[in-house]
Parts: sequence; structure tokens; C-alpha cells
Amino acid sequence: MASSDCSTFAIVCDNPCGLEASQLEALGVSVIPGALSSDVDQVGKFYRGVFESGAHEILSLHVNAGFSESLRTAKKACEDNPDISELICLVDSGNMPTAMGIMLERLSVARKSGASFEAVCAYAQELAEVVATMYIAMNRIVLHKSKGKHPGFSLRRRLERLHRHISNDMYLYRLVGGRCTEVARSSDFTDLAARISRLMSACFVKRGELKYVVISNGVKRIEKRLKKPLKTNEYDAECIAERLASPEFKKHLGEGSVGVACIPKALYQKAGVLMNDTVDILLLGAGGREHALLTKLQESSRAGKIYVAPGNGGMAAQAEIAPVDQNNPDEVVAFAKEKGIGLVVIGPEAPLVVGVADAVRQAGIACFGPNKNAAQMEGSKAFAKGVMERANVPTAAWKSFTDQESCEAYVRQIGAPVVVKADGLSAGKGVIVATELEQALEGVRECFSGHFGDAGATVVVEEFLEGPECSLLALTDGTHVIPLATAQDHKRAYDGDKGQNTGGMGVYSPVPFVTNEELSQMSAIEQRVVNQLKKEGINYSGCLYGGFMLTKDGPKVLEFNARFGDPETQVVLPRLEGDLVSILMACDNSTLHHQQVAWSDSVTVSVVLASAGYPGSYEKGKEITGIEAAQQLEGVSVYHAGTAQTEDGKIITAGGRVLNVTALAPTFEEARARAYEACELINFEGKQFRHDIGLKALQSRQKNN
Repeated sequence: MASSDCSTFAIVCDNPCGLEASQLEALGVSVIPGALSSDVDQVGKFYRGVFESGAHEILSLHVNAGFSESLRTAKKACEDNPDISELICLVDSGNMPTAMGIMLERLSVARKSGASFEAVCAYAQELAEVVATMYIAMNRIVLHKSKGKHPGFSLRRRLERLHRHISNDMYLYRLVGGRCTEVARSSDFTDLAARISRLMSACFVKRGELKYVVISNGVKRIEKRLKKPLKTNEYDAECIAERLASPEFKKHLGEGSVGVACIPKALYQKAGVLMNDTVDILLLGAGGREHALLTKLQESSRAGKIYVAPGNGGMAAQAEIAPVDQNNPDEVVAFAKEKGIGLVVIGPEAPLVVGVADAVRQAGIACFGPNKNAAQMEGSKAFAKGVMERANVPTAAWKSFTDQESCEAYVRQIGAPVVVKADGLSAGKGVIVATELEQALEGVRECFSGHFGDAGATVVVEEFLEGPECSLLALTDGTHVIPLATAQDHKRAYDGDKGQNTGGMGVYSPVPFVTNEELSQMSAIEQRVVNQLKKEGINYSGCLYGGFMLTKDGPKVLEFNARFGDPETQVVLPRLEGDLVSILMACDNSTLHHQQVAWSDSVTVSVVLASAGYPGSYEKGKEITGIEAAQQLEGVSVYHAGTAQTEDGKIITAGGRVLNVTALAPTFEEARARAYEACELINFEGKQFRHDIGLKALQSRQKNN
């Protein structure tokens, strides 16, 4: 489902924000009545009333949580009303009413310009971090939640008033992003006003031209002294309004208090262009997964220019190839900065494990893909097993070893069947499912021999699980998890699941024999893993790919991957209904819970065309023909995996898995027929493929065991 229409979401706040009723009406902003804002039940009823009036979603803006109980009350109201809570975005303004007034005006402009609910919510969070208030308080008052008692009757307040009477001191504070800082103390108002101007000058140096609102106490003499240094400054700033201090402002700071709320001009103007906020994208990767991602990204109205690195023969025809080493964080960041990239999408696991996502985010660029610590869920099977243990996730019993002798001894002790895995990244090939003891021992020797490089330095030995396999990819922003459609990969090289393990020879989606209960259990497992990582200080943002075995005791995790699956992506994304750019951006900016993901009723089957000899040695450079003819078939897409383009425009083989021939159709019978018809139209020397992809979807569950 696409992002919400701008006319279907409401903006509400917990106070008038220094604006007149007519101004709020013009902005289309509703105010939670002050008498209700501390009553959980009444706030819940207020939200329901907004929905009943026609809103599909609500952005609710609140006074800094350090000053008021309003936000806490709203959160409790959402907890008590779970059926609507996912449709409400609560935003802590981090500020006071006048600054909130600026925010409300900009949010309203953004909504009117056609920006989506998700984009406006993200904009609200950005405003909350940057809009600042500098104010002169007549009393030294540490802003506090009133707890229902008027501060005028507190002993502390009376002592503060006595201190003021004796000293005549005033206090300058700066409030931004929820952080309140005492800047200066003086009995000279002119000095403090000049300091406000200097604070704005520092903001100008950092963020460029400013716009500001003067917070007045109604005393002309004081206003004049406040505004004089603002008008005689040496930086670019425009006063956009003068507003009387709100009752809340006066209550906390004293009757005579004044101030200035300011916003960078660039952020102010952003409100009017959010609808047209297209994003230039850098997509890392070179396989069929990345080609499927590229195709889906291009469908988005938010997609600007797309670069790919290193790309392949098919991707080169759809996007510009970037001369960037995908595994070099510095190169990726430098290119992204040079080209003004707004989103980096990381396809393969290797860039994640070396910390490319970390470097991109540190540079202030949105990124889809988990950070280096989170990517250990794929980079180290022992790490992932430890997380699963602590999260009470059902998985196979296991032990890890760093020396061959003790590993072999353990395998002899437990016997076969057993699973032997290289701990690190091995392109999906470092897994030996051994039905006999000698096969298991040979797997141990293969891992420790260096066949899988450093990935085999640690070996994990697991209990053998029985049941059909199922892949469930999930998107997450580190808190919320949205499961994608189920899929079933075919790992073995030949028909009937014979031969060596590969990176995947074909896949279909959805898996028809997965029950609703099993899907719910798998989703809950992925949520528990994300929660556990967060508990351990690791924010997992990106795609969490769970490989499951559907055992008689329920789903158990085989392993986790830290990215979109290959070839699962090639059958899941064609069925996805939604704006992929907005969805991936939401994973990065923690607004995923406002995204709605829907699925086509159609099914997909994808067949991998491989080079002769794969997964062993194979030749490259074979000319490929018939791709265009195959793509003329209804519902067929051909995603390039291991291909390259010659100078004269020919497509040639450049890898073991060459093409993913994917068919979308109402039934599995039709999807299989179209996919294999397309496979026959494509030709290259040594073409090999399995002929039974998708058959399991037509068979009983028992035959899948």
C-alpha cells in the first residue's frame, strides 16, 4: 500500500502554542483541551474522536516531556487503545509553546503541499531536534512538571522570588532538542539580549540563514531592548512574527520573561518541498537480489537518480554504474557526498560486516542495512546463536569450535545426522548437512582446511532438525518489525534436492502450507531477536532474514541473515504493494510503524539459470540471447545475477548463477509454466537449471519433509 494521502491525517497538539484560535483553524490543527491533557481516558477519547471525524492517522505534537506530563499521558492513552496506537505518531517537540507554533505552521504547510504522513512525521522529528528557544527568565527556575500544584505556593518558589528581589538577577537559558542549558546570569537585561543575538550568530555559522519569532511580555520598552541586538546583527536572520508569551511560558518563567524561537531557513523551507522530496540513491551489490531491488526502487515516485556499485550487465541498462568499491566505507561515503545521495541501500552481507552502514550514517546520510555490530547476526553464527539463546528463541542445539581435533571428537560423540557450519560468511555454501558420520567429519575438515577462508576459523556443529524449510524476511527500524511474505528456497544444485549446496537455485512465494499460527510464531521470534539486540545496546535497522525449519514442535531458527535474501528477494518484491523508497527510509528514521505493507494475491516462482559446473568451477564470457523474448511473456521478469555487458552491448555470463527468471501469476501452476517457458527462450553455452522449482508448493506438507 502506498503512503497515506495527505488529506487523511490530522495534526494535533497539547496546547495552543501561542497561536490564536483562528490561526489554528487555518492551519487545520486540533488542540487537546487543557482540562483533558492529564486524563488518560479523555485523551484516548479525544484521539478516537479525531479518527471518527475522518482522519486515518494522527501526528500528535507535545510540549517537552521534561516540562509537562502531557506526552506521558498520551503514551499511556495509546497503550490503553492498541487498536489505534499504531496509527498515532507521538512527537516530543523538545521545546515550549512558541517554538511549537513554528513547528505546527511548517507541519501544516508540509501537509498542504502533499507530503505523506510518513514524511511529515519524519519532518516533525527533525524540527524537534533543531528548533531552538533562547529566553530570559525573571527567576532562576528549573522547569518542572507541576504535578497539579501551582508552583506559586511552593516554598522553593517563594525563596526564589526573595532571591530575585534581593539580587535583581535574570537568567538566560537555551532550549533545543529537549536539552535546557543555563547560558548566563546577569542583572543587565541588555547584556542578556546581546547574548541571545550571539547564540543566534553561532547557529547561523553552523546552519545558515535563520528565521525567528520574538516572544514578548507585552511591555514595549522590554521588547525594544530585546529586538535591538537582533536587528543590528551581522548575520542573516528574518523576524517572521512577534507573539505574546503563552500562559505556560509565563507560569514557568515569570510574568516578565521574554525570548526568541528560531529555525534555520533551509529547514523552514523544507516544508514546501517534501512532496517533491525525491531521493537520489546508491545501491550496493551486483546480483539478482540487487537487480530486483533496483527494479522495485525505480517504481517509487520518490526515487531520483539511482547509482549502482558494482552492478551487472542488466543493472547497467537501468542505472548509472558508480566507480566505487562496495566494501570500502570511505569510498562509499565520499561518492555519496559528492553526488548528494539521500539513501544508500546495501544489498550483500560483506559491506554490512565491514561497517559500510556505520560510515554512511555517521556522514548524516540515510542508509538501509544494519550497522557492523548488528550484522554479526550473519557475520558470526556463534554470535547469532548466543543472541538467540538469550532471547529464548527456539533453535537447534549447538556448540562451536576453534580447533579441528576437538570438533571431530564432538562429532564422533554425537554421531549423524548433524549439521556442520563455517561460522563466518561463505556465500551460502559453508553449510554441510551430513546424514552420515564420515560426511560430517569431511565437512569439519573442509571448514578447517581454509576452503571457506577466515569464515571456517570457527566451526559450529548443530543438531539436525527435520521438517520443511521456510524463509521469512522482515523489515525493522530497531523497534518495530514488519514481516514480509514467506518464501522457500531450493539450495541443492540438482533436481530432487540432490548435489551440493549453492547460493540458491530457485524459489517461490508464498509458502502455502505455512499455517497462520506458524507465521505468527516466526514473526514473534524475529521481534524477540530485535528486542534482545536493543536490550544489549545494538540497534538493528534493515532487513532481518530468518531461515526456519517447521518442526513438529513448531518453527525453529536455522540461521539469520542480515540482509535481503538471494534469491528470495526476486519473488518477494514483485508481490509487494507499496513505495519501497519510503519503506526503506522509514527503517532508517524509526517511523516504520507508520508504513503499511500489502501483498498481491498473485504467486511467484523464480528459476536460476546457472553456468555449467556451478557450484564448482565454471567458465565465463558466454554470450546470452533470448532475454528480451522471455520478458515479453506475461508476468515474467528476468533479473541479472552473474552477467556483464561487452563494449558492443552484448550480455555475457560473468558468474555461477547467471539469471533469475521470475514469473508472477494467479496460481503456482501458471507461474511455473511461464517461468520454464521463459527459461527455454534464453540460451547460453552450458546453461543448466533445476526443473522442479515450485513443485513443493503443489505438494502436501508431508512430501516437503
